[in-house]
Amino acid sequence: MPGSVVGTEMVGAPIHSVAFGRSLASANLVAAACGNHIVVYELTSSKNLRGTSSAALSTATFAFEEKSRIACGKAVTNLAWSPMDNAICVTCADFTLHRFDFKHHAASASAREVSWAETFCVAAHSQPINDCQFNANGSLIATCSDDGTVRVHHGQTGRALATYDLLHPITRVLWHRSKDEVCVYVCVCVYVCVWRSALSPPLSRPLSRPLSRPLT
Repeated sequence: MPGSVVGTEMVGAPIHSVAFGRSLASANLVAAACGNHIVVYELTSSKNLRGTSSAALSTATFAFEEKSRIACGKAVTNLAWSPMDNAICVTCADFTLHRFDFKHHAASASAREVSWAETFCVAAHSQPINDCQFNANGSLIATCSDDGTVRVHHGQTGRALATYDLLHPITRVLWHRSKDEVCVYVCVCVYVCVWRSALSPPLSRPLSRPLSRPLT
């Protein structure tokens, strides 16, 4: 089934990363990395989507309503929501990792009307960072880089807890949905590695299997 554009937003700067909210209550929140800023939007629909038929849904249009804007010192390269959507982890062009937590306004209990405060900023890698992701409960953050390493950081302080070196640029890092296992994509060797535990040394030989075709 062909897709169609149902909503657009001009942001005035190159977009390097986009992420939807992870929890059901925040699924219509969108964070975009635009230059030196993170812009948080609420995606609103022209129709009430609850109980809407698929035929009616296909005619709905959407709009991006800007809710907040977070300033970073350098260009933002990657971002990811925490599991409860109360924080965003960010990597920047100077190879740093940041965490921003939202702060409720006194008159509002809505996550859509908040300000954001930087919880930490740490030097994470020696070369460009290609991805960052929270684990299933938000206690850990994994990053991967062109320097050939995967690093696991404390989710509240950014302190590096473990470093895994694959000697080749790593393009993507993923967490298991319920376990602290890390899966990484390596662009040079074109294989997938899985570590059973993020906080213990990797297996003497990572679980890996060559792929029949390049990852896309």
